[in-house]
Amino acid sequence: MIRKFFALAVSAAASCGAALAGPFSIDFITAPSATSTQFWDINDAGTVVGNTDTDAFTYAGGSFTTLTGPAGASGMSALGISDAGTVVGSYADAGTGTTRGYIYDGSTYETFDIPGADETRLRGISPDGNIVTGYYTDASNLAQGFILDRTTNVVTLIGAGGLVTNPGEAFTIVQGVNSSGVVVGSDLIVTPTFALDRPAFTFDIGTSTRVDFNLPGALRTAGRGINDFGSIAGWFIDGSGKTMGYAGYPGSTTTFDLIASGSTFVQGNNNAETVVGFIQDEQGVLTAFIGTKTVSEPAGLMVIGVFAIALGGLARRRA
Repeated sequence: MIRKFFALAVSAAASCGAALAGPFSIDFITAPSATSTQFWDINDAGTVVGNTDTDAFTYAGGSFTTLTGPAGASGMSALGISDAGTVVGSYADAGTGTTRGYIYDGSTYETFDIPGADETRLRGISPDGNIVTGYYTDASNLAQGFILDRTTNVVTLIGAGGLVTNPGEAFTIVQGVNSSGVVVGSDLIVTPTFALDRPAFTFDIGTSTRVDFNLPGALRTAGRGINDFGSIAGWFIDGSGKTMGYAGYPGSTTTFDLIASGSTFVQGNNNAETVVGFIQDEQGVLTAFIGTKTVSEPAGLMVIGVFAIALGGLARRRA
């Protein structure tokens, strides 16, 4: 089922999906026979990956295709997709009782685990399919982010403050990655005074440079997608405790507040600046959405330049 909304400014929503900020047209989509539907990523071909309450899927041209997963898989999730259609996610392994990652090229499921991890969750994949991101948990039940280079099979751990290998310091999630090798994610950091810092971050794989950021007034900011122009998509919690989505560049972000009594999560974007995600109502029901940009940004090049300066040059165009 598809429901369509359009608006050019923030407005309070009386019901599911009646508000958004910026020049976006919003389609709310529920998979057939599903109670809840989540969209997690979209590639430049417009193919989306996501989950229902029972299945993982790809979504293209108005049609859902269920992903069966490796042998013995249950609890499938589909969280990232490359431009060629390679899908990454995680599943529960009936044989081992652990959560494992998978990489699906359209015909074969390749599984992936961090040795000794209780859970390994793959969250994103680069447009060319060479870089995979995710996080794992061990007996401490805290998450350590990582980057997998599929061309070398080298795993780089990403944690609080950069290349940190002690997972007890933070709950780190790495998700979006663009063609320039810049990833985005989020942290929950325990400071020396035991306060909590909850920033989003970018990490440049080529230079091992990490930059943390929070949206103004946010109690928590999560980076979830990044396109080749450096536009970041994600969500944040404001001072009142409400969760809303965002997309754009520091100093020029669009806020997505699509449900009055509930939360909005933006999870992915592509080079057309189309965003995907889901809303959650007070009963916990999840409804997916696609936000299509309807007006080009006249000052787009200038905004990109400001973003590059703000994040130390981490946003780079595709070579």
